[in-house]
Order: sequence, then C-alpha cells, then structure tokens
Amino acid sequence: MSRPLGYVVPAELQDVLETLHRHGIQLEALTKDTRLEVEYYEIGEIEPAAYDYLPPMKIDVSKKRHTVLS
Repeated sequence: MSRPLGYVVPAELQDVLETLHRHGIQLEALTKDTRLEVEYYEIGEIEPAAYDYLPPMKIDVSKKRHTVLS
C-alpha cells in the first residue's frame, strides 16, 4: 500500500497544525482556492474493545473519493 502524497488539514484546526509543526512535519499552506481530488476513509460502525489499549472488536471503514475546494 502506498503512502499519501499529503494531507489536507483545515486552517481552523490550529492545534493540529501546531503539533505537526513541532514534530518537524513539513507544512504548506494553500494561498488561493484550489480544487483537489482527495481520497478519504469514512468510519461506519465501531464496536469498542473491552480495554482502551486494544483495537476495536469491529470497525467498518470505506474508502471514498471526493473533489474539495480548499
């Protein structure tokens, strides 16, 4: 499975952007409206595990594509 070329993080999520920057992750701001074809994962039903440190007993995830204006 290949890694994404990048991620789109909305500017209003400043705490996320600051955390990424502190960890040395390269950030690039879009300075004008841009149409982007994105692939995202939508989480459906989740059945939690008995303990927090274990993965969920069940998780439904579907991959989707969408064009966004950023």
